[in-house]
Amino acid sequence: MILTRFDAPSLCLYSLVVVQLQKLNTSEALVIGAIWTAIVHVMLAILGTFVLKRFPTSFSIGFLLGIIIVMANQNLILFATFTTYSLGNPTTNHIFASAAFTLFLIMTFFALLLFQFKKDVVVSPQEAKRGRESHADEYVEQP
Repeated sequence: MILTRFDAPSLCLYSLVVVQLQKLNTSEALVIGAIWTAIVHVMLAILGTFVLKRFPTSFSIGFLLGIIIVMANQNLILFATFTTYSLGNPTTNHIFASAAFTLFLIMTFFALLLFQFKKDVVVSPQEAKRGRESHADEYVEQP
């Protein structure tokens, strides 16, 4: 895998977070949950960018919307789990639970926005093959 200029700082940040979590005497469950959450959210960001920029068909937008809803539910489960988790550092568990709940709210809001405006985002497969930019002159503003 070739690291781009965006991947290298992220990888360093994730490594730093894991080291700091281990220094704070946190549980292994929290470290694994934090690593898994970071990896999956980075993959979701890459997939979302690809779908919205390169392949905005009805199927791919629906697929992205489903993955966003699943990831939002995963964050809600992480919040419920680490809010009352008694092993490790309780402060760290609470901070991670709060971050997971914040991600749940953000992803739910984005899923609702994407669902509401999907007709503006979705293009037909024929337009996707020709490119969305080729039809920019066909749109006329209505007074």
